[in-house]
Amino acid sequence: MGYRLLFILYIAFAIFALMNVVTGVFVESTASASSRDQDNLIQEELRSKEDYIERMSILFNDMDADKSGFISLEEFKVAIKDERLVAYFQVLGLELEDVETLFMLLDRDHQGAIDIEEFLLGCMKLKGEAKSLDMAKLTFESEWLVYSVEDLRTSLNYVTSCLAALNPEHPVPTAAVPRDRNLA
Repeated sequence: MGYRLLFILYIAFAIFALMNVVTGVFVESTASASSRDQDNLIQEELRSKEDYIERMSILFNDMDADKSGFISLEEFKVAIKDERLVAYFQVLGLELEDVETLFMLLDRDHQGAIDIEEFLLGCMKLKGEAKSLDMAKLTFESEWLVYSVEDLRTSLNYVTSCLAALNPEHPVPTAAVPRDRNLA
């Protein structure tokens, strides 16, 4: 009876050890596959981005009616009337609701025409939904503008008071914005 118990314990230990090895191999192969999946996802994302840029370049060339390398607002408005181009924009993740605002957002240098670089960069930034980083950046810029306008108002009030002190006979008009207005 003693040998049977010892033999059963030996078999149980051997099975436990074998299961441990099988589990280790399974975990290692899963980790290796996961690493390859991450590499594949990165490669697929890069290919997707390249494909997007290529399709947007074709779209830009279709919109550039005079083949000048630039899209004017007039060319943009004409192109947006083409249902095929509107559908193409929508497939690429861009909604065309306000043509002039979209043109203004794409025309980064405010020259009145969009070149291929502005078009591609603008479309990449406008693609899809707003991200939390985009919203945080917008909030930061808005707050910075509010404080900058407040500083400008304060500086203007100082300059106005200095000018008034120099020539008390001709008062300088003060700003129309009330001084106690809270902009933030």
